[in-house]
Amino acid sequence: MFSAFPFNDRTRAGFTLIELLVVVGVIGILCAIAIPQYARYRRGAQSSAAKEAAHSVAVAEEAYFVFKSKYSQSYSSLVADGGLIIDYNILYGPITVTIVTDPPSYTFAVNHKSESSATFTYASEGAATLLESGARVTANDPSMP
Repeated sequence: MFSAFPFNDRTRAGFTLIELLVVVGVIGILCAIAIPQYARYRRGAQSSAAKEAAHSVAVAEEAYFVFKSKYSQSYSSLVADGGLIIDYNILYGPITVTIVTDPPSYTFAVNHKSESSATFTYASEGAATLLESGARVTANDPSMP
């Protein structure tokens, strides 16, 4: 039998427009949930890396102090004499050593190269503290090795 429409209900294959729209909508909802979660996870990982780098610099400063009886003002000397291993995903701000106090103290700031990461400032005086600050380190200290 000849027909103007050669397909019947049994031979028709494919998806309806409604089915495709539902699938696209579900994928859109999943993306709307997953992408902000992933961004939050990345920011947390970058902040953790910056905190870890700050702790490494502080440990290297203390090791340098044990051997030289003074704090270093350059990262290259911390690498050479303090055992510091530089993470090149981190931006390190200048080390400021204050010799007026007894014992001397030092401060520096670090953050991840990512624009959305937090900046952490480490101060050794009193009870050593690592503070989250708004002032962003924008370039590595010139004394970087």
